[in-house]
Amino acid sequence: MTKPIGFYTGHPIGQQGILYELEKKWGGRFENITENEKIWLLAQLARQYWFAMGSSIDIRDGVSNAAARIQEELTPSTQVKLMEGIINQLSLRDE
Repeated sequence: MTKPIGFYTGHPIGQQGILYELEKKWGGRFENITENEKIWLLAQLARQYWFAMGSSIDIRDGVSNAAARIQEELTPSTQVKLMEGIINQLSLRDE
């Protein structure tokens, strides 16, 4: 993370709450947690978001198959870049 979490969340610096606590504990750029912990946290957030959006929505076979091929064919760094692109597309929904 190159920018502090407040940049991404719009959370004012120093305002109390979970984001403030994370920033104090892990650093503004999450520099005090491991890459493995960041990936785990991302997976948990994605799972929670999926449930909130209605996880009963069917996932097409093509999308499911693509996920398997992505794991097999793309390097981990390319997978992270793909995740970043998907996250950026989801972010636009809030604007």
